[in-house]
Amino acid sequence: MRGWWILVPTTIAVGTLAGPASGVTPIETDAATAPAYPGNTVSAAFVGSGPLVAGTTQVATVAGHAEFKDPSFPSVHTPSVYLQNAAEDPACAPTVAQQRQKLINNTAISASGGGSGWILDETQYSVAPTPPATGTDWSTRTQPFTIRLGVSEVLLCSYVRYVTDDVAVQATRWKVQQPRCTPASRSVRRGMRLTVRCNFSGRVTARLSRGRWRVVRTVAVSSRDRRGTLSTRAARRGENRLAFSLDGKTYGAPLKIRVR
Repeated sequence: MRGWWILVPTTIAVGTLAGPASGVTPIETDAATAPAYPGNTVSAAFVGSGPLVAGTTQVATVAGHAEFKDPSFPSVHTPSVYLQNAAEDPACAPTVAQQRQKLINNTAISASGGGSGWILDETQYSVAPTPPATGTDWSTRTQPFTIRLGVSEVLLCSYVRYVTDDVAVQATRWKVQQPRCTPASRSVRRGMRLTVRCNFSGRVTARLSRGRWRVVRTVAVSSRDRRGTLSTRAARRGENRLAFSLDGKTYGAPLKIRVR
């Protein structure tokens, strides 16, 4: 980010302003403030104990510091965050307008599992303190979103604007894992529950099949130990195939499970 931007120390952008600690940390961070708006900052970070897994529900905290030139009439600041596929485009644009233009030119830069990729829109939150105000810290959260399956690295492109002026920007790069679930055993007695270990928590769909027969079950994966159990009461004895899916999309190759 060059030109009219002044670089802000990374330690300020990430450590002080990112909000609640996340179980994952960015592998690269860059931040800048416009010379005409000194003291303004913005930062974004994923919430949760990690790891960051595609296809699972995520939330990001967005925080910063706003400085106002006229304490008696503090200007309204509006933050926004774009979720970008780093493999498709390895850099955030330095301004909101340029980021929007990139999306128009190439919709594939969105890493979102749904929508355009703007996980926080300028209409969803604004910083508007009661005068007199010389400066204020602020924070908010995005709405829940998912990272598209297959995306291995994302950028959080964070911006703050005053009307149409960009006052601060931050770009953070994050590694993303693909969802993975494996059974604790490849052999189970019919009617017993099969323990499943995953690299995420939440609900996952499991499908057991043998020939044309199949049974579909929802497995609740605990956030404490990322384990769940799958009922085999309706399973057919013999060699079965076990597959997992999120939001109707199957991931990974089917596994062979013997039901005794």
